Parts: sequence; C-alpha cells; structure tokens
Amino acid sequence: MTAEIEIAGEFGGPDTDAVDPIFWKVLKPAAVGIPIESLDARVRQLSLLLRVSGAVKQYEGEPVECVKFGRRREWISVDLLLWHEDWRGRTSQEIARVLADRIREVPRVVAQACRAKKVAVEEAVLQSEMDTYASAVVALAEAREPGV
Repeated sequence: MTAEIEIAGEFGGPDTDAVDPIFWKVLKPAAVGIPIESLDARVRQLSLLLRVSGAVKQYEGEPVECVKFGRRREWISVDLLLWHEDWRGRTSQEIARVLADRIREVPRVVAQACRAKKVAVEEAVLQSEMDTYASAVVALAEAREPGV
C-alpha cells in the first residue's frame, strides 16, 4: 500500500511569519503526489511536524527527531525543528533549502525507529522518496517570487 506525506506545523510566535508562506505555499503543495511506498503496508501516513522556534516558544533538540507511531502502526510522525538561526534574516529560498536538508535526514531517523519497533522499511527507497520531496520543495521555492 502507499502512504501519503502529511505536513503540520507549530509556530513559536507571531515573529515566525517569514516561515509561514513557505509552509503553506511550498512544503504542503510539494508533498502532493509523492507516494511513500517504502514503509510497512500498515502505514498510511508519514507526518512531518514542523516546529519553528519563535519569540514565545523555542524548540530544542536534534534537527530531525521524535519519531512516533500510531497504535496500529497506521501512521508515523517525525518532528523537523527550525531554530531562529535557520529562518531569521533569510530569504524564502534559503529557508526552503534548510527545510530540504531536514527532509533528507528523515529516512535515517525513521528507519532507525522502524527497526526498533519491528516496522518494515526500505531505507534506500525512503531516502529516494524524501530526496524527491526535498528537491520539489527547493524547486517550488525557487520558482516563486522572493517573498514566496
């Protein structure tokens, strides 16, 4: 079976509005139509949760972390952290490239967690799928106006 990429975000304050258009106009649209066939047949959704540090809340940890599984393994979620230095004072294209780097790290972190939970994963295929998604994110950001 094929899983879908789902994108959600948690923004740490109103000052993170530089990331907002990238989230809505680049990350979400780029995920459409990229099937995930590398995961266990039970998995229907791979959720990437963008956590953006801002004035109210700051996120600490690894750039890609916190893999969680649904009770019946029907979904897998992973957090992508974006710190102040990743977005403050940067162009939309630069922020998109940082996010693409985070996306390219997803397979390593997810595969490790899948092995621990005995959930089937083809890591090389997942890497290819995430590389495709990351490239789509960068291409979409570069094709848009500077303010996305």
